[in-house]
Amino acid sequence: MEVDYDEYGFNSIVVRLIQLMNVNVKEIREVSILL
Repeated sequence: MEVDYDEYGFNSIVVRLIQLMNVNVKEIREVSILL
């Protein structure tokens, strides 16, 4: 995973994580139900 710290900094990592979470929302909900 390439991240340009100079241009985006830590925010880019957060955005990528949010995007991954949005893609796997259904899976996360299923896991949360199991927990």
